[in-house]
Amino acid sequence: MPEIQNPHLMKKLIQLSFFLLMISPLSAQNFVSEDVQWNVRLIALGSLPSTEIFRIQGDSVHNMIEYKKIWASYDSTFSWVYQGLIREESNIVYFVPPYFDEGVLYDFNLEIGDTTYVKNI
Repeated sequence: MPEIQNPHLMKKLIQLSFFLLMISPLSAQNFVSEDVQWNVRLIALGSLPSTEIFRIQGDSVHNMIEYKKIWASYDSTFSWVYQGLIREESNIVYFVPPYFDEGVLYDFNLEIGDTTYVKNI
């Protein structure tokens, strides 16, 4: 194995190795979990910025398939609004908005160059 003479390069290699070791367990985590929350910063032209907060809480069955309920709040954690149903299967996250059919929200199996259909209501 060649010896690395540059201490700066050695430090970068150690940092990269540590980073790769730290993120490897993250890939095993489920996307759809009651342990997560998303905060989305909304900035619209001519209005003040706001934050949209999403969380998963509660179970439901729709068309004989088990889902989790997803909720949203706007700049407050006191008034949650039901957004729909969400589930994960084989690294694909499915979403069912109220009064609509199920669609793919995320497909973590896609690779560069793949084509997918996005359902945007």
